[in-house]
Amino acid sequence: MKQLTINSRGRETTQFEVMKYLKSKGLSLPESVIQFFVNQNPKDIEECYFETNDKEYTLDCFYPFDRSSELSFQSSYENLRDFLKDRYLSFACDPGGWQFVISVQGHDHGKVYFCRMDQELESAVILVADSFEDLINNLSKPPY
Repeated sequence: MKQLTINSRGRETTQFEVMKYLKSKGLSLPESVIQFFVNQNPKDIEECYFETNDKEYTLDCFYPFDRSSELSFQSSYENLRDFLKDRYLSFACDPGGWQFVISVQGHDHGKVYFCRMDQELESAVILVADSFEDLINNLSKPPY
């Protein structure tokens, strides 16, 4: 997976910490996401832009695995759990507060979606990457 240019990050974490948290919540994430938290754990990055299906997306910030951070992976799970119905986990947002989520259940486990927060969940998610690693590898610096 691509190493991002990180402007700010969450505290260092271990695979054990991430796995313990996921187990306590009954959640499962692809190994690439766990390794992303362990090896990079960013909040703010330079490569925040990507295109897919003729649409442009910008990641405003990642939610680091860091409970001490106001915006964290853990707090996004707690805050969005009811809306995302335990089918998706949010790991980043765009400048308008809409979410980038990863599927944690069913046939699309591990796929990444853009999630509008102004619609019902079923019509709010748009597939943007077949895997978390594909998303990270396709991030680039914005053209503007």
